[in-house]
This record gives sequence, C-alpha cells and structure tokens, in this order.
Amino acid sequence: MEPVVIADSFSVVVVGRMNPAIHHPLWYQHNKLLEAPEVEHALTNEMMCAPAFAGFNTPTLSITCDNERWEVATPHEEHVRRLQEIAGRTFDTLTHTPITAFGFNFRFHRATEQPSVAAVLVSRLHPKALGLVEDGVNLIEIATKRNDKHCVRNVRVAQSVLSPVHVFVAVNAHYRVDQSLIGEPGHFELIPLLERFFSDDYDVAKEQVTNTMQALSKGGT
Repeated sequence: MEPVVIADSFSVVVVGRMNPAIHHPLWYQHNKLLEAPEVEHALTNEMMCAPAFAGFNTPTLSITCDNERWEVATPHEEHVRRLQEIAGRTFDTLTHTPITAFGFNFRFHRATEQPSVAAVLVSRLHPKALGLVEDGVNLIEIATKRNDKHCVRNVRVAQSVLSPVHVFVAVNAHYRVDQSLIGEPGHFELIPLLERFFSDDYDVAKEQVTNTMQALSKGGT
C-alpha cells in the first residue's frame, strides 16, 4: 500500500438529492467540464460509478458523489478557482437536482518556527483556567463557529499530523439554500451564488492562515 500523503486540500461541496450514476467522467467530457486527457486518466485509474456512489480522479482534482452530497476537490491551490467553475456549471446543467446547501472547504498545513504547535496552543489557552480537570493536557484543537445571515463559518486550528512544528488551519463555509438566499422557492442558478461568495470565503481562509502564523510567531510557549 502506498503511503498517504498529507497535503493542503480545497473543495466545493453541494448538498441535495443526488443521482450518483450520472457522475461518470464521460458525462463531464460531454458537457465540456473536463478535457479529454483528464477523462482518459479517470477511466484508466480507480473509479466507480454506481447508483449509490460515484468517484474518480484526474491529475489535478477529484469528484465524488453519493445520494446526498457531491464534492469536487483538489490539493493544488493553483486550481482552486476551477473548482468553483466546475461546481457551478455541473449543477446549472443538472437543473432538476434539488439543492439544499453548498459550501467551501479550505485546509492548510504550514510549517512554523515553534518546536511544538500543540504546546503553544495548550499554554495560550490554559486548560485549567477553563475548568478542565484532566491533568497533563498536551494537545488542544481550537474550533470556532460564526453564524452570519447566510453562512455558518467554522474554523479549526490544531497541530498538523505532518509534524509537531506544523500547524493545521481549516476553514469551512456552509450556505443553506433557503428563501433568504434565493428568494422564491424553485429553480435557481448556482453559478451566481458561487461567484458571490467563493472569492470572499477564500480570502477569509487565507487571512486566517496569515493571522495564525503571525500569532504563533510571537513569543514562545
């Protein structure tokens, strides 16, 4: 078995009543969402297309779909904008797919100057001051949630699984498709919504990484 490589990851998720069997690489080629070399790679590597699940990989991205959730993802930050395009065009083509939510995931692993990110987080939060009775706490994850008008944004900061000197920062933005977002119930176009929110959320994620790195660079544990 090949070793699992931990890397940054970025994805667009669409939630609704899916039909996984549609999501075959050839469908994406037919609708000009993937190029021929990408489809050839998908067809000649591990893939699945069945009533309950579909999934395949190209050299730069992956697409998975089950009965309730579709996701396009990449470990390559230079392809992040393409995720938005593929997601929008996919579901503006599949106009009969009911969509109940969509969201974005941005996950980063960054090397710091700290010998132990976990030790810094423990020292900054002071578990005993929070009433934690367990002695010897040596690993802490920080998770925050913010509810805005249309979006629930979740941020997670922790020591990365890569090494003690790496920090992991994850930002998730979740949008529920309701009347406040799309107006009258019924069919709506996804592309304008992704264009409206994706860039701002991506900028928020990058700003969070910058702020976390700056905070970890200030002083020791």
